[in-house]
Amino acid sequence: MQLKVVLLTIFFFLAVIPVLLCQEGKEALLFITTEPLGAGVRIDGEPLPQATPLLLRDLLPGPHRVEFTKKGFESAGITIDLESGETSSIDVALDARYFSPSFPARNDIIYNGTDLYEGWDQFKFPNGSYRIEQKGDYLYIDPIYPKQGIVTGLHIAVPLSLLMSGILTAGDLFYERSSTRLFSPGTITSYAVSAGVVSLDIIFSLGKRRFLRNRRIDPIPLESAPQVAQEYYTRAEGFLSLGRLTEALRDYSFIVQHHNDSAYFPLALYKIAKIHNITGEYALAASELNLILTDYPLPDLYDKTCKNLADLYVRTEQFQKGIDQLDRMVFYDPLYSKEDIDRYRADILEVWYGSDESVLPRLISSYVTMVTAYADSAQTNFYQYKTAFYLQQAGRGDAALKILNTISTADQSLSKLIEALKERIQGKEGR
Repeated sequence: MQLKVVLLTIFFFLAVIPVLLCQEGKEALLFITTEPLGAGVRIDGEPLPQATPLLLRDLLPGPHRVEFTKKGFESAGITIDLESGETSSIDVALDARYFSPSFPARNDIIYNGTDLYEGWDQFKFPNGSYRIEQKGDYLYIDPIYPKQGIVTGLHIAVPLSLLMSGILTAGDLFYERSSTRLFSPGTITSYAVSAGVVSLDIIFSLGKRRFLRNRRIDPIPLESAPQVAQEYYTRAEGFLSLGRLTEALRDYSFIVQHHNDSAYFPLALYKIAKIHNITGEYALAASELNLILTDYPLPDLYDKTCKNLADLYVRTEQFQKGIDQLDRMVFYDPLYSKEDIDRYRADILEVWYGSDESVLPRLISSYVTMVTAYADSAQTNFYQYKTAFYLQQAGRGDAALKILNTISTADQSLSKLIEALKERIQGKEGR
């Protein structure tokens, strides 16, 4: 028996440990976006501290249930199956619990017996049925109680039941009866029915009153109307294409000030950072780009923002910060490839090496990594040459020559560089 337990234990570890090892380091990445932004998120029942949009980097592969909540909108949920080491995205449009009809600028709209607020041209109406009627110069809008048919029926039933009870009572009082009771059983029953009908009428009438009281509408200021964000963004894009930076900055800033839950908010913020970069306000541009990465990581914007922030840091000679931004990229945007970014990282290290020789080992390691990772690339020979070049700079001429002697290329420009480097190394060794 003990032998069986030991064998089962060994079998368990042999079966489970490889699975666990295979899972290590292969978490899935997930962009989560909603329209509008700012929705609360639960992953597999666990609430997340931040609202949408989000970038989650540490999810295990497999199915996950993602649920969304936002005030004024219906709750929503979606199940997604994540692949190991892959980057995925979900974008969920939330259904509003209200609708927003537009009215011409006028002060003669009566809603539920009350004048609408002056100075607004759009309102949030709770979802439901409404009766709209034009009477003279006034437009009347009244919510329809879902159980209005019952209320109407009870309003008719109450007087009829009371009338019937009155007739039966009169009959009992004015006509002789054999019973000694003041009222007949039929009369008593009619009063019981009347009391029940009146009670139901009161209950449903109170329910209607409560329903109408809760059908409050909220005004939407013109500058906060959803369609306005798109109008301002389109206009700002036109200004930017014409080089009219002041006007473009004004309209982008309007979106940031009034539409923080719109999908246009991070787009406008990105363009504001771009303008500040053009005008030399690098610190301001960096703070805006960092805000996008931390609080508004849209899938189509994230890699681009990382790259632009890296460019900005390199321009201001903050080389390590620039490399850190490249390390944050997830390569969801097809515009960027890992090889191009690795080469850009090496370029940054080369510039950095010009002012700090201690960077040389990292620079060599960067090119060695590219030679290994991109062995089938058209640029592999160039990466080998660069590796040899910087090995020679580090005083490791023998290692550099070994690499140079393995390079076979038809590129005459590269061949000349290789031969020149060989001669330099051999010349030093000859002396």
